Amino acid sequence: MNTSPDAQAEVSTRSTSDLASLIRGIQARNRDAFGAFYDATIQRVYGLALRITRQRTLAEEVVGDVYLQVWQQAANYSPGRGTIVAWLSVICRSRALDALRRDGGHGRAISLDVGPAGESADSSAAPDDIVQSVEQGSQIHMALMLLSERQRQLVALAYFRGYTHSEIATCVRMPIGTVKVNLHRAMKTLKEFMTADKQTKGGRDE
Repeated sequence: MNTSPDAQAEVSTRSTSDLASLIRGIQARNRDAFGAFYDATIQRVYGLALRITRQRTLAEEVVGDVYLQVWQQAANYSPGRGTIVAWLSVICRSRALDALRRDGGHGRAISLDVGPAGESADSSAAPDDIVQSVEQGSQIHMALMLLSERQRQLVALAYFRGYTHSEIATCVRMPIGTVKVNLHRAMKTLKEFMTADKQTKGGRDE
């Protein structure tokens, strides 16, 4: 399977119709079609897996699970249920969440970097830009209770399921600008809670 940078750059330009053709090839058990499909989609799949798991090793395992499922269940894909990329993203999110459950949530973190209101909810921010991270557990769940039901939904979609702002807007039928503002306010609230909680614990430890 050719996964050189040049090959990936070439296949990354494939149109939706090209991917549909490859899926039909996979359904016919054509290994060349599967290899080309892998090359065309691996960067997106790995990026999404890494954004959800925040662990390279776990993300690599997720990628393996995703493409195994694609090979085994390509016949289940139906154009009427959405685009191929959307179908692949659903598989990736599902496998990533399964991996996190198996892993017990170890190392899974949520960034509390509030940043500008229009900033992307991507986990690729440089370390210096990350204000604070906390492991999933009682602290983060307590903090989430401070949010409105809608804000909790947006945070869950953005940081636990790895949705982009555009995907969230489509999912909840909300203007993307409103999504960004609500996420910004929610993360600001969470950051303030975690900062105050840390200071309280620090005072008790003295």
